[in-house]
Amino acid sequence: MSDTSNRNGKQGNEGRNATANGTNETDEDCDNCDCPRSMTVNVTQEPPAQQEQAPKPYRDWKDKWEIRLLWVATLFAIAATAAAGIAAYFAREQVIAARKQVRVAEDSLAEVKTATRKELRAYVFAKPYPFVNGVREGADTHTRLNLRNSGNTPASDLEFRADIVLATNPPTPSAEVFLATKFRLRQPAVDPKADIYIGPELRPGRQTSAADITAIRNNALAYYVWGVFLYRDVFNDPHHSYFCFVYNGLGNTTDFPKNPDSAAQLQGNCPAPPSD
Repeated sequence: MSDTSNRNGKQGNEGRNATANGTNETDEDCDNCDCPRSMTVNVTQEPPAQQEQAPKPYRDWKDKWEIRLLWVATLFAIAATAAAGIAAYFAREQVIAARKQVRVAEDSLAEVKTATRKELRAYVFAKPYPFVNGVREGADTHTRLNLRNSGNTPASDLEFRADIVLATNPPTPSAEVFLATKFRLRQPAVDPKADIYIGPELRPGRQTSAADITAIRNNALAYYVWGVFLYRDVFNDPHHSYFCFVYNGLGNTTDFPKNPDSAAQLQGNCPAPPSD
């Protein structure tokens, strides 16, 4: 207990007797007076710490190679993008070319199909008789027609429409006029390369007068035989075969040799609508 008090007292004396220099020398001036003791504290101010600057970037060999590799990868990416664009362009061109080839092939196939149909289908047309017989006053004037299927397959569901008239001009070459003819005849079928006589005979519907005979002889009047064949081919496609023939001028006929100058002669075709 006493040791502790002695130590504390000693430390207190040492503290009181400490000088500004940190020694234990006694301040004689203060010991001999009643003035309060003062303490001098030396404060040492350290200079401000300098702020460390960030080290300058330094690219060692690894950094340089990484940058080079990055550039190479970028160039490869650009090249790959360009190659993809070029490939897409050429692919598009190939698709366009392929579509054109398909269209050409389709057109060629359609042409072949059309050509095949044209080659195999039936073709029916009228064959005119060379005379209009009985061109005499009060006589029975008449003529006839033949038809021919020049195709390679049969014609079916055939209908024959025709008329004969003595007139100064031929009939109007329109489908409506030719389809409206009075004489009608049906034929179930006509074989390929076959010729068929169409009967009964065609008659103008009135007797020939003396004035008619004079006009026919002078080519002022003519007989017109005109009409149409309607039929279907082997592909079941409908067709129309129009015809028109003109007869004038009187001459002899092999059918009636005893009646000279009693037949109007076939002069050729007159205008008709186009056949299909």
